[in-house]
Amino acid sequence: MQAKETTEGILLSFGEVSTVVGLSAIEKSEKINVISIGALFYKNYGYATEEELPKFETITQWIEFLTQEENIGLIDFKIEIIGKGTMSSHDDGDCTFLLNDKKSAMNILKKLTPDYQSQFIISALLKNKGIYISVDENNTVKKFAKFDDYLRHLGIIQ
Repeated sequence: MQAKETTEGILLSFGEVSTVVGLSAIEKSEKINVISIGALFYKNYGYATEEELPKFETITQWIEFLTQEENIGLIDFKIEIIGKGTMSSHDDGDCTFLLNDKKSAMNILKKLTPDYQSQFIISALLKNKGIYISVDENNTVKKFAKFDDYLRHLGIIQ
């Protein structure tokens, strides 16, 4: 995971978080707007976009749809959290938030980290701004300068 302040907002990257889990971290009452979606296996479209997929307007509807549908081969998913920022996922396993304020970023971090490690992980991210970290169940922090190094550590790429 990575936390980084940019000129556009606070960037949170989670290398092992699915789209459904990422959506679950957003308050259900938040208003959203779909920016883009790409799926390889939705019905018979070959490659379906936001034009072919259902037009849902709530977090709950998207979570239910993605949970109930068989694998749609979600490649890209990006929504605007109106007034708060954006959430995107790539290959349904790399979830990124770009948030307008620290309070929203902290809320997402707390929801996506285990309760018993939440404060430790937030502290590790704040001490290691701009680099990727991995924290295991024993609170061992490993640091990675590049996202590919992080993915190698996870065994996702060689």
